[in-house]
Amino acid sequence: MFEKRFYALVFLIIATSLFVGYQFGRNISYSDQSRLLDTLRDTSAVLMAVLGVWLAVICPEILSNLFTDKKFIVDPKFLQRFKTITIPLFIYSIIICFEIFIPWIAIILKQVDYFIIHFEVMRQISFSIISLLCLVQVLSILLVLAPLEIVSMTGKRNIKKAESIESK
Repeated sequence: MFEKRFYALVFLIIATSLFVGYQFGRNISYSDQSRLLDTLRDTSAVLMAVLGVWLAVICPEILSNLFTDKKFIVDPKFLQRFKTITIPLFIYSIIICFEIFIPWIAIILKQVDYFIIHFEVMRQISFSIISLLCLVQVLSILLVLAPLEIVSMTGKRNIKKAESIESK
């Protein structure tokens, strides 16, 4: 059930990115797109730092043994918790790679006559990619926050149960 909703959400994000890029991208200058990329990069860097700290707090024994010959055991429950942090970290890393790659490739393509003539199409493609990165970043933030909300809701439910038992 969750998987179907997740894939539907991914499809919606891709479709939205393509639509927004096609519809509005041709009118958005490279400098405006560059500012948006800078914002994405800064946000990704901050989020990576925060998640890195969480990772160090949640599993210090694994991180300290990761690059040594010491063996460590990971149980399935821990692996699920670990994934809630590492998957968004991976997404932020990919976003940062795109943020490095897009300006680099844009400088190169600005030297090719074919792409200079079709600069509006290139803006559309570029803005579609940037839109996709923005939406994926929002999704990854929600993926990080979802487990925290589940813990919060469970805690509130447990408190209400305890209060109802005490009042009886």
